[in-house]
Amino acid sequence: MDIAWDAVAFQKLDANPTHMVGMGDSFTSGEGADTEGGKDYFRKTDYKEDLGNTEVGNECHRSKQAWIRHATLPGKPQSIGAISDDYGNVDLSFIACSGARTCNVWSGGKIQQNSLPQMDLGYLDQKSRVSEPMRRRG
Repeated sequence: MDIAWDAVAFQKLDANPTHMVGMGDSFTSGEGADTEGGKDYFRKTDYKEDLGNTEVGNECHRSKQAWIRHATLPGKPQSIGAISDDYGNVDLSFIACSGARTCNVWSGGKIQQNSLPQMDLGYLDQKSRVSEPMRRRG
């Protein structure tokens, strides 16, 4: 019998974390926000792999430069991305995917990049509040 051992660490937070979910298409994922050929895309969202008779990959192109990561919350001095990266009291679930259409976002829709529709990934529940998306004004 094999037994796997691991360690778990707990960190006390000052308050319950604010859970933010970045959903949507290429505008939300940050496609095009990167100016250096994909350097700022999270690696797990920018790859292709040949497995012999099939190719798998993910080209959601979630960027460190995406607006959801640079947005700030009232009363927070840092951006959502910075707080989340520092394991602060903002939990960011960044699930937007470049090329997503409405059918890839709504519950019961179509699979995209080997992933369930964004609403079916389990990041939202009955207690979630959906805010109007931020839009660039120009």
